[in-house]
This record gives sequence, C-alpha cells and structure tokens, in this order.
Amino acid sequence: MSGLTVITAFVCGFVTAQLIKLVAAVAAGKTKPLKYLTKSGGMPSGHAASCVAAAVCLGLGEGFDSTVFALAVCFTIVVLYDALNVRYVVGEHGKILTRLIKKPIKIAEGHTFLEVIVGILLGISIGIIIYKIF
Repeated sequence: MSGLTVITAFVCGFVTAQLIKLVAAVAAGKTKPLKYLTKSGGMPSGHAASCVAAAVCLGLGEGFDSTVFALAVCFTIVVLYDALNVRYVVGEHGKILTRLIKKPIKIAEGHTFLEVIVGILLGISIGIIIYKIF
C-alpha cells in the first residue's frame, strides 16, 4: 500500500464530512451555505472522519498490530481530544466574548461527542472503501 492511499483516505474523509455539512446547511435554508465547506465544528466531525479514515486504511494495509497503525491511533486520539475538549471550550469562550464586547469575532468551534462519533463511523467507512479501491 502506498502513502498516497492513506492521504487519499484522509482527504476523502475530510471532504465528505464538509460536503455533508454543506448539504445539511442547504437543506436547512441557511444563508451562505458555502461557508460550511470550511467551517470548523458541526456534524459530522471532519477531524474524526479524516484521521480515522487514514488510520483504518493503514490498519488494513499494514496490519492492526503494526507500529505505523499504533502511531496513527495515537495521533487520532490527540486530534479527537483536542476537537472535543480544547477547541470546544475555546469556541464557547469565543461566543461569550462576542456577546460581552458586542463585536463579531471569528470563532473556531469544536465538536460535541455525537459529532465525533458520527465522524468516526464515517471515517471507518471511508477508510475501508478507499483501501478496497486502491
């Protein structure tokens, strides 16, 4: 298996998650739905989908007992912890700060537990599909 396969899984996981956000925004009648292609936070987690897709692809290709898969799992755990905790709290603080200063600021949103779980499930599916294709 090539590194390009893993990168493809990673990119497909992220792009698919962002496209789902776009479709949901259009369906909900949101204004400026294209911003959802690059928006942080939301359902599903692009962080989870991309990292898990790459890790699953590595596990299938190199073995689930390989060192590289173990490293991918460690990396994924750090990314998901950050999305669930650090970035989520920073986003909440940003919302409060916006209300206090009465001036809109860019807010980097994190993810809820459910958004991460759906992203993980999406990532597993994409990792398997990309591995089978390549």
